[in-house]
Amino acid sequence: MRGPRLSLPFPAWPAEDRRLWEMRTTPSAGLFGPNRLARRLRPATLRKAFQDYGVWLGFLARHDLLDPGTAPAVRATPAHLDDFIEDQRARGNRNTTIRARLSGLRIALRLIAPEADTRFMVRPHGIPLRRWLPEQPRARPYLHLREIADRAQAHFRAGLSGRGYANGACAIRDAALMGMLAMRGPRIASVASMAIGKDIQRQADRWVIRLPPEHVKTQVPITWPVPDEMSEMLDVYVEVVRPKLAGAAPTDAFWIGAGGTPLTTRGLTDAVRRRSREWFGWSFGPHACRRFITTTVATEAPELLPEAAAMLGHGAEVQMKNYNEAKADAAARRYADLIERLRQETEILAARRYGWDRIGRGGRQRQGRGSR
Repeated sequence: MRGPRLSLPFPAWPAEDRRLWEMRTTPSAGLFGPNRLARRLRPATLRKAFQDYGVWLGFLARHDLLDPGTAPAVRATPAHLDDFIEDQRARGNRNTTIRARLSGLRIALRLIAPEADTRFMVRPHGIPLRRWLPEQPRARPYLHLREIADRAQAHFRAGLSGRGYANGACAIRDAALMGMLAMRGPRIASVASMAIGKDIQRQADRWVIRLPPEHVKTQVPITWPVPDEMSEMLDVYVEVVRPKLAGAAPTDAFWIGAGGTPLTTRGLTDAVRRRSREWFGWSFGPHACRRFITTTVATEAPELLPEAAAMLGHGAEVQMKNYNEAKADAAARRYADLIERLRQETEILAARRYGWDRIGRGGRQRQGRGSR
């Protein structure tokens, strides 16, 4: 028997909530129109607010707290919000997810109840949520970008030989996708929005990706030349595989699924998780590749971290956070190397001083009298 849904579907929302959402999320014309906030928000932000509000209403409904006659903002009492946080924790959500949920809920309430003061939801007692709900560090596996790129090349060769689903077509597509994520680290929403001949183009002897502001989270356009080692992958995908997958479907979407329809962010994420589990024995999502880029650069060439941040399109806060984390990781690796080198040098000096003829963890044996 299935339990109640975590998110209340839109038709089950109270009638007044549905009316206000539909009215307030339609961008109004004019500088002083009533729905200026909806006009300023990105579609992805609106979708997130919609989802988080549905989760909030689902929580209220499960606990018999959803009174259709109560105004949306009045339901968001400190006591209800505290219970909501505990409910989220009980479901295994970490502080980062809970903060994002509360921020999305506040955006939804600002849309449907613009007159209400909702600032306390993200600054309880005047203190930012980040201090109440701090980051919870967790050990995260790390892959060198070269490992992913090499696997992508091997997968591409296997696809050329016809191995895999659709005679290797999906293998070639996924190899190109994984290679692009590993070498350039675009956000998956930007990848899903790519249009052939527009956002990704063949120019002379190389491919170039140009993401316009509306396809970038920070709304700053990004241009990347695709590494030469990926040129053959993209050539084969565009000239052979993509037409085969798309069939007669009229679409300019760059990434096409086996069914002939454009791949969404969900479909692309599923492909990344499927291939990573197949290649490395554990799955990771597209965003992990951005972390791998930062860590690889910090380890191999820390002086290039600002350039890597610019390539990834990080904002100032994220750039500094990743820079500090990557520097700490690189410092820890260098420190471990130093300790190992000093240990080896100490053992060599001790061997020379005391005449040991065997060095290592298995024990030391002294030369001369008393040795066995």
